[in-house]
Amino acid sequence: MHNYDSRLDYKKMALDFLDATKQKNRFIDLWYDKPLYGKIDLEGNAVHNLPESTLKQLNSDGETLFAIDFVAHAFEDMKRFFTDAVAKGQMSSKIGVIDGLNPKRAWTSPLSAFEDHMQLMKNFFMSEYLMANKKHVHNIHDAIVQYKRFVKAYAKDFPMTLSRFLLSDLCPIQSTGLIIELSEFKHGDDIVNLEIMDSYVFNKYTSIANRYGFFVNKNAPYSLVANLGSPTMKRYMKHYDIYSPKHYFEDYCYPAYRSDMHRMREFVYRSYTEFVAARPFQKSTAVTKKGLRNKTRTRQYLTLGQYNSTISMNEWTEICIFVKASELGIDMHPTEVKRLVEKVNYLRSRENEVQNERATASGWAAGSLSQEEREERTQRRNAERKLWANRSMKEINDYFKKRDPRVNLLLKGKVPTGSDHSMGDPNNLSY
Repeated sequence: MHNYDSRLDYKKMALDFLDATKQKNRFIDLWYDKPLYGKIDLEGNAVHNLPESTLKQLNSDGETLFAIDFVAHAFEDMKRFFTDAVAKGQMSSKIGVIDGLNPKRAWTSPLSAFEDHMQLMKNFFMSEYLMANKKHVHNIHDAIVQYKRFVKAYAKDFPMTLSRFLLSDLCPIQSTGLIIELSEFKHGDDIVNLEIMDSYVFNKYTSIANRYGFFVNKNAPYSLVANLGSPTMKRYMKHYDIYSPKHYFEDYCYPAYRSDMHRMREFVYRSYTEFVAARPFQKSTAVTKKGLRNKTRTRQYLTLGQYNSTISMNEWTEICIFVKASELGIDMHPTEVKRLVEKVNYLRSRENEVQNERATASGWAAGSLSQEEREERTQRRNAERKLWANRSMKEINDYFKKRDPRVNLLLKGKVPTGSDHSMGDPNNLSY
């Protein structure tokens, strides 16, 4: 009750005040208004950044921190301006509990967070489903039966796919790489927040942040969030050949749906092989002419190649649909599942056709084309094959994306608070 009352007071004294001021465009609400900011692209697909090529180290007094390269660039310039203003006596370095613009928390790997999450899920699945039902698990097909039971029971509360994990609260908002925090306080600490907002230099602080293309997080004012629609931030983006938010998501981010099925297959395989390694034999009692006798059976071990050939892609498509439906708590009619599987299979068949055409053409035309022409044709075929492969997984993703209430509200330009935001206006991106 104390926390509830404290939050009400904070909303009345701070958030309502910020909304009433003309400077409200300096702030962003990552709790109620734009909880998926940076986690989804302009089409509502869950995405994660490509860490090897998109990050830049921040100058920090503490541990090594990273942010998206143009965000780090903008922050370093903002920090220099702030330090210069303090040196000239134009403002204090203290903004409530913040003393100077020294980053304390920034990008955290969403893939590492997902791996940690799935390790916990694997341990639970093995102990509560495979080990607990070891008498009924003889081969990989039996393991998949247990996997479906596990998914049905827990997928709605604990994400099973990377796409769903990125959209959940289990994936920290800092994973976008668009956020730099000047304190390590817990988000929602209203006493700390009010102390920052009550500082006489708070208005200057938000003004400087806005000047360099940053929002200030309403519920954690020590948190700076890159405004991808800001003209200033766009100028920094251009230094890295990024010219719009759409371009940012295309070049710097990877749609999670492309790897969902692969990660799902890997999860089942790793769980099953570890189970077989721990319990390679199964003992049972059988009735024979000589009475009861104990029998020992060897559980079926599969290499990765055997595993991939044992479970068809058609079956994995059905499993993937089942998992995604379970995550959203949707009961799909078998006819609807069949229709979706047929669409995916058609797109996958086109992918195989392109691959076969490429293989055939490379044989009969190898002698009539120059090396340059052969390379160009190979690149074109690869691009076409990739297009069809992406479309097959995108078909599943789009089906469930439209049925996800949280994402669907944002795609329609609506947010749970009742505010309207245009998806066409980069300054009002409703991720």
